[in-house]
Amino acid sequence: MRIPFEIPSFDEVDEAAGFLYLEEEYLVFEYHILQWGLIKSEPSIVKAERGVIDDVRVQRGWFKDRLLIATHNIELLKAIPGPHASEIELRTKKKYRPQVEVFVEQVFVWKDRRGG
Repeated sequence: MRIPFEIPSFDEVDEAAGFLYLEEEYLVFEYHILQWGLIKSEPSIVKAERGVIDDVRVQRGWFKDRLLIATHNIELLKAIPGPHASEIELRTKKKYRPQVEVFVEQVFVWKDRRGG
């Protein structure tokens, strides 16, 4: 399951859009940087091991929801565009809410699995 997400303007001009998904041992962030709605960069892929993900939750909004991914890993926070203090905030369209809620449950099951 791939969850489409957006990261709103993080430097007054650029924003990011992409997909979040699980891949065996990793939570994968795949995104493009956009400038004025046009793709500005090649796709970036950031893979986070299950041990660096502390929590995942959804905050519902009127038009878009926020998918919040808490981590203690500074490198992960730096790798994802935007100002992230201790959690990564991804915006998802309301129409994807059912898929996002199932995905969050899948992340918790994935986090509880032991490698090997």
